[in-house]
Amino acid sequence: MEKRVAEYAHAYARNERFDAMRAEKIIRDIYIAIRGQSMNQTREGLKAAEDNLPDIARTRALECAESIGGLIQKAPTQPFYKAYDRAAVTLAGEFGITQVGAKELMKDVFEQHNGKELYAHGKQLEEQFHVPVREAARNARKAEQQPSHSQMQSRG
Repeated sequence: MEKRVAEYAHAYARNERFDAMRAEKIIRDIYIAIRGQSMNQTREGLKAAEDNLPDIARTRALECAESIGGLIQKAPTQPFYKAYDRAAVTLAGEFGITQVGAKELMKDVFEQHNGKELYAHGKQLEEQFHVPVREAARNARKAEQQPSHSQMQSRG
């Protein structure tokens, strides 16, 4: 988070009449005003929440991980990365942890329970269910964009 703030501050300062240090201070002040705590306090709070998860978190993590397959398979289909992100957002929101922490928890619990990697399982489902739908949609768009043979003759 610190690196992103510094990068944003440099970009912000380029368009204003002050330096990057002043821009970073402004960004941090705005963050505190909105969140009621500093970025470091937010980070520490998220870390503490991950370190002290209740027992139900593992059960919910498995449920969220297993929901990914349904998200990939059901219409409208979606790629693994989107389904994985959705599940992580849900889990992170329920327990006040980061999405990275939620993904790690889902990955670990899924592998312990099912004996296979969540990523490999999700990518296999993506290939089976999402890729054919995506390719069919691409081919349909290409067919729409190409003028038909009769249209070409009427122009000539």
